Order: sequence, then structure tokens, then C-alpha cells
Amino acid sequence: MPPFSPDLATNLTRLGLIGLLLAVSLVVAARFRHFWGITPLAVMMGLLQAVQVALAVGLSLSAFPGVTFSPGSVVIFPATLFAILLVYVLEDEIEARRLIFGSVFSNVTLALLVFFLQPFFEGGPALNRLGLDGAGAARLARLVVIGAGLMAVDAFILVRAFEWFGDRVSRNVLARAQFALCICVAFDAICFSLVAFAGRPRFTTILLVDLVGKVAAASFYSLLFVFLLPWSRMTGDQEGHFRGPGPGSITFKDRFQDLQKVAVRDALTGVFNRAYFDHELRAQTERVLLREERLLLVLIDLDSFKRINDTWGHPAGDRVLSLFGEALRAVARQNDTVCRYGGEEFAILIAGGPSIAPVLFDRTNDEVSRLWNSAEPPFPFPAPRCSMGAASVPDDARSASELLAAADRRLYASKRAGGDRLTIGDS
Repeated sequence: MPPFSPDLATNLTRLGLIGLLLAVSLVVAARFRHFWGITPLAVMMGLLQAVQVALAVGLSLSAFPGVTFSPGSVVIFPATLFAILLVYVLEDEIEARRLIFGSVFSNVTLALLVFFLQPFFEGGPALNRLGLDGAGAARLARLVVIGAGLMAVDAFILVRAFEWFGDRVSRNVLARAQFALCICVAFDAICFSLVAFAGRPRFTTILLVDLVGKVAAASFYSLLFVFLLPWSRMTGDQEGHFRGPGPGSITFKDRFQDLQKVAVRDALTGVFNRAYFDHELRAQTERVLLREERLLLVLIDLDSFKRINDTWGHPAGDRVLSLFGEALRAVARQNDTVCRYGGEEFAILIAGGPSIAPVLFDRTNDEVSRLWNSAEPPFPFPAPRCSMGAASVPDDARSASELLAAADRRLYASKRAGGDRLTIGDS
């Protein structure tokens, strides 16, 4: 491995301070967006793009002998992604999209201006004090267009990666930001290097240096994002609803998904509520009839639950319902729909036929006994049993209402027979 440049440590320190300055400036603009709007953020993004391109053409720092990197590409470009992520989290995807499209438009306009100004750079040193010839101006315009196109793609990947990680892996803010930013800068480093440096000597080393530098900068901005985001959410003397680098809801999509979960879940038992059951019963019945498949509905009722409430009080009854909901969630398969139908009654929609019901009955009672015996504090009364009634499509019904009526009729047949049993047929 070749030796590092003697000035590399000093240059990296300076670039770190520049990155910190950019991040703080962007957060300050975000902090006061309620007073002056999002215009300062948009202006800063435009300036960052212009500075990034200018540095890409006019300034390179040495990493190894014969290998250089652009501070604009390594430090300034990740800052633009930092700004987009900040706007997406603080506002919404629509506002972030406007920011991206506005930046792309301004960069394309800049490229056209440089292209049409190209003949003026051939006027000699007396007129051209920038030291940029026509070929350099054309290269600058080309880099602006390439950078604008890549930034639009990067921004799309940034938002999708941030949401994917939050939905599938973790809502930890630091992990989400680092994953999204690193994925973007890695994609950009590979694409930009292939376009700008393919065929040059030591291409692999140049690509590796650019990739490592951008990933390091992305990690640095991720840390700043986590620690500066709470302050950027403050408005006046009130702090926004940000719960720090933990599993919190920080975007509008996060909060919408959380509200959706609250809206369809029963707070006491953790299973789906009656409104969700009514919707799924109709939807799943129509789907299986259309596909000529089978759907099983099992209605469940806790035996002697009223006596528990009357004897031990409603808090004890709530504990029983909560434990029973936990048992049903444990025995249900991933695609089964477990709902609280009302009071002490529950319902499960299962893809399959009536043969599944006896297995469900036995497993439910076994799981209730297991949870009951390990409950803390212990229950002062024995575990209640349950009654079940099962009906299926198309064996017993051809519509959602017929299916529900058949399962309800069989549930009450189990209750009339003394409870603690499953009724599948009408006989």
C-alpha cells in the first residue's frame, strides 16, 4: 500500500470542520423555516451544488502519491443529501421533491449558461482571469449535468432507503440515516467514477478513495443528523415530538403508520378491532370466492367471563382478556387475522378449511394454560376455558354475512352444550 500524503491528516481535519459548518448552517436554516420559509435551504442547496462542481474541476487533494480526491465530491455532495433528508423528515416527501426538482432545474440552467459562455473563455488571459479555457468550460458544463441527474436519482434512493430501513429493520434514527446516506453516496461514487474517470490509470484506486471518503462523510453527517435534528424541530419555546435516537416516529409516514396501527388495534388485547374485522371479513370472503379458495372463520367466547368480572372486578377481567389476546396471537399463523369481536368474544380468519379448527382449539387452551401458570402476579382463580364455533367458505356460506351467521350459530351451540368445546357442523 502506498504511503499516505503528509498533508492528509491536516486536510481531513479542515474538511471535517467544513462539514460541521455546513451541517450546522443547514440545521439553522431548518430551525427558522417557520419564520422565513424553506427558501434559505433551497438557496444553500443551489450554492452547495455550484461549489461542489467548481471544486470538482478546480481543486484536488492528495491522498496517496498520484491519487487525489475532490473535497467537493467527498464533503459538499453528502451535505446536499443531508439537506434533502432533513427536509424530508421535518416536512414531507412533497417538499423534499420540490427541493430536488428545483435544484436539478437550477443546475441544468447553470450548465446551459456555462455552455453558451464557452466562447468567451477563449479570449486570452487579459479577458479570461479565471484561467478556464473552452475545453474546461465544456467539462464543467458536462459535470454539472451529470451531477444534477445523479443527484435526482440519489435523492430518490435516499428517501426509499430511509423508509425501507425503518419499515423492515429498525426505526433507530442513527441507523436509518447512516444506511440511507451510505447507500446513496456509494451508488453516486461508483456511477460518477465510471462516467468521469473510466479508462484512466489507477481507476480502481481513485474509485476506492472516493468511495471511502464519501462513506466516511456520510457517517459523519449521520451523527450530526441525529444530534442536531431535535434542535431543528424546535419552534418558538416548544420542542417538537422527537424521541431521540431510538425507535421513534420521526417522519409523517412513520406517524401515519402508527396512527393506522392505533386505529385498527384493540388497545387492551393487542389484536385487531371490530372495525378491522368487518372490513377483512368482507374483503377476504370476496377474494376466496373469486379465486375458488377456502376461508375459515372461528368465533371464540370465554366461558364464565361474567362471573370473573362480578366476583373479582373488571381489572381482573381486563387481565384475563389481555392474556387471552396474547395467547391467540401466539397460536395464530402469520397470515391469520385475529380480532376482538366484542366484549369477551374473539374472531380468527384463517386461509383453509374446517380441519384447522380442532388444532386451533387445542393449541389455544394449551397456550392459555401456559401463560396462566407463568402470570405475575398469579391469578387467584383457575384459568377460564373457551367455546368456539367454526364455519367456512364455500362449505357453509357464499357471502360474508352467511359465514358470520353460521359461525355465530355454532358458537352458541357450543355455549348451550356447556362450553369448553368446538362446534364445526350444524348437527
